[in-house]
Amino acid sequence: MAFRVEEDEASRLVRVTVEGVFDKAEVVEMVSRAREISAARRWNILYDMRSATPGKMGPGDVFWLPRQHPALRGADVANVRVATLHTPALGEAALFWENAFRNAGLQARAFTEEAPALEWLTRRERAGPPT
Repeated sequence: MAFRVEEDEASRLVRVTVEGVFDKAEVVEMVSRAREISAARRWNILYDMRSATPGKMGPGDVFWLPRQHPALRGADVANVRVATLHTPALGEAALFWENAFRNAGLQARAFTEEAPALEWLTRRERAGPPT
């Protein structure tokens, strides 16, 4: 697997582009790098997995990742929105990822199109009830 972690100043996002077959060890490293930049910049994260294929990483690995990864612990990680872009063929796996991360208290959403993902990642929530 090859991945790039980039700082997108214009969108104020950490962009991670993944290509090829990925496994658990590579995902752990990728998440560490993305979260390090996200914490320093206080930016949300977009994982573009549309050119990636799951290899040696099963549902159990996805389930335990948000519960055991050191970069996903701590009070501030729940404030970071994380979106993943995926192909329709990986829809079930992406939905499982979203549910596993949300059930662990993280803000995660899976998308097949970039525009809605960017809208969700960059939306500012109003404080307090609507007026």
